[in-house]
Amino acid sequence: MKKKYAPVALIVYNRPDTLKKTLKSLEKNKSIENAEIYIFSDGPKKKEDNKKVKKVRYIINNVKKLNIRKKFFFKKNRGLRNNILGGINYVLKKRSKIIVIEDDLLLSSYFYLYMNNALDFIEKKKNIWHVSAWNYPITFDKSARNLTFLWSHMHCW
Repeated sequence: MKKKYAPVALIVYNRPDTLKKTLKSLEKNKSIENAEIYIFSDGPKKKEDNKKVKKVRYIINNVKKLNIRKKFFFKKNRGLRNNILGGINYVLKKRSKIIVIEDDLLLSSYFYLYMNNALDFIEKKKNIWHVSAWNYPITFDKSARNLTFLWSHMHCW
């Protein structure tokens, strides 16, 4: 059976410099060619934001190495919460799982594979509702290096 990879929702606003770094790190991910990417670009909040939002959209329109399925360029500012929830809801109407990232993250080259494996791991588990690729720096002994653990705290990173 062919593996079903999760789509990626990329939430962006007015940070062209960090977006470039996020996209570059995403491009280096193993199996990223299997990702359908949906980009949700919020509209400017203030007049001063127009220039940066336009730069962000220029960068998005010139991405060559990623499978961008659909781009949403909102004219008005929806706010971070509404942009994230709107993006998640849009993708989840089409697919059963999602990986959400924002425009200020630097991703490991194994991030996309890790997240897909984690989503497969939790698929039928009723007591797990969230996977995070970040955690507080906790020291484990070397034998626990590849440890997967459950925690009752949610981390949006």
